[in-house]
Amino acid sequence: MIRISTWASLIGVFFSLGCQSEHGKCVLQPANEYKEYVIDAESELSTLNLYTFEDHGHEYLTFPVHKKRAILIYDLLSGKLVQNFFFNVEKPRGIGTELYGYYAKDMGHIYVPDFNEKAIYETDTTGVFKKTINFNVTDDGLIPMPAYYNNLHNVQLTFIGNKLYIPQQLNASLGSSWVEKSPIGITVDTVSGNVRKLPMNFPPLIPSKELKNCIEGSLPYSEVFDGKRFIYSFSMDENLYVVSLDHHNIQKIKAKSKYIPELKFRKIPSDFSKTLKTTCEAATYGNIIYDKYRQVYYRFAYPESELDDNEDFLRILNSGKKEFSIIILDKNLKILGETKFPPFTYLPHIFFISKDGLYLSVNHFKRKDFCDWKLRFQKIELIKQ
Repeated sequence: MIRISTWASLIGVFFSLGCQSEHGKCVLQPANEYKEYVIDAESELSTLNLYTFEDHGHEYLTFPVHKKRAILIYDLLSGKLVQNFFFNVEKPRGIGTELYGYYAKDMGHIYVPDFNEKAIYETDTTGVFKKTINFNVTDDGLIPMPAYYNNLHNVQLTFIGNKLYIPQQLNASLGSSWVEKSPIGITVDTVSGNVRKLPMNFPPLIPSKELKNCIEGSLPYSEVFDGKRFIYSFSMDENLYVVSLDHHNIQKIKAKSKYIPELKFRKIPSDFSKTLKTTCEAATYGNIIYDKYRQVYYRFAYPESELDDNEDFLRILNSGKKEFSIIILDKNLKILGETKFPPFTYLPHIFFISKDGLYLSVNHFKRKDFCDWKLRFQKIELIKQ
């Protein structure tokens, strides 16, 4: 259930004082309001995947238990667990792997990608597969990449009518110019089964032959569909890409962070630990999300930072690096302001937007009040100055 405590309120005041905001029309201010979702003792805390959806006017929060291949669904407002179901392991009736990203359209339509195969399984809260959507090859002969998602770079399946939009990763099978030739996504007509690649490719931020030696070698990106258009945010690009439904019309709009003077592709160090450290410290951009209730966009940015050599770099990376800021943009993607948050305070990739505001996860393992048996979120209010 939801709990708000005096201790949580005091911590909220402390962290709100720690936030920095450059002068602008809007700022983001942590409020003394928290929501909690209790996890049973046999489950694991989800720090990579979390989604929300609506069904019959109710808002729900859902996340997977990876190793148990389970999906937990909570009432977003009350914090009550309303569904908990599992998938079989062995195929053809199981997913064959651990469970990661998925798309919950409603209680009756949940779409689970197989990240080893070119397939997406349609199910409901029974965990029984009703339908398999295959995308083995496009109509022009491209072999797509499997669908694998987590919220570190927030991309999701999108339904528009009968058409399913499936985001893609860089496709190394496309030869020496694989960056320039890799489509940003494909579509599947769920009635006819026709599979097509989208006409937009990954932007040529760096030549393919150079990228393979860089720690940003996958060119990660985030995308959001706001009901009319797609918007893409690439980790190594200060621009946003505003794209029509058919992906033929592409507009670049600068959305630069005040805290990132420049972006640098970095060579892969010979030592794996140094690679992780460099990845954690490098300046990048993160998720782009749309707040339909306040009609603004939030773009996450990760300024360059320094870490001690004895840190757990992989855990820090999976927790959203050291610190971050959020750029606030209006409906025309004009910057309204930017707020920087204190180091090691939130999981910036684990969030949700509700009618009453943006909520960020406070389950960072470096916090003194860290708890691994419940997901906790703090409300972040949009304040107009």
